[in-house]
Amino acid sequence: MELTALELRDRDEQQFYEEYYDWCEYALDYEWWDYIEEKFKNKCKPMGIDVTRIFFTGFYSQGDHAGFEGRVDLSRYMKYYKMDEEYPALFAALCEDGGYIDVTHGHRWYGMEFDLREGTYYVPPCNVFQDLEEETWNALISEQWADSRLSDLVTETCTDLGHDLWGELEKDYASLTSEEAFIESCECNNVKFEYEGDEE
Repeated sequence: MELTALELRDRDEQQFYEEYYDWCEYALDYEWWDYIEEKFKNKCKPMGIDVTRIFFTGFYSQGDHAGFEGRVDLSRYMKYYKMDEEYPALFAALCEDGGYIDVTHGHRWYGMEFDLREGTYYVPPCNVFQDLEEETWNALISEQWADSRLSDLVTETCTDLGHDLWGELEKDYASLTSEEAFIESCECNNVKFEYEGDEE
């Protein structure tokens, strides 16, 4: 006796869930996260964060996480978060220097590591600060770098983005592997199951 997935669930829940769990094993044998990755890249770009790829583990074990690799353009980051007016000398130096932080897939369990490109301190006085003595300029840059906590803020932003990304991935994965998705897939592909119980 052949039954649809919906009929099987009504007739024999145990067999239904066996079929359902088998389906879950191979249902997502493609890169189902592609559109989430593209949306994430577009979300990050205005912040000055150029994402090259995402990574994740999931979804129902302790330590599951998501993150990304890419580069944070510090001047664009400052501009996006309106830090350029509060720390104008640092912003000018970063615009001139092209300072950035690389975000990589770390070896530690929580995923991301951050590598600051040095060089900001060696930029000569520029922009409206070009008439400053170099010693005064360097001291100003050092002070604004410390006060801005720019490196810490970038780390916090990227970590929060990783958490948000994992939430999006988990939500989509749960939807794509839900009972409803299984039943719909069976209906679309005209899949029926041989009922193994007693016929009525």
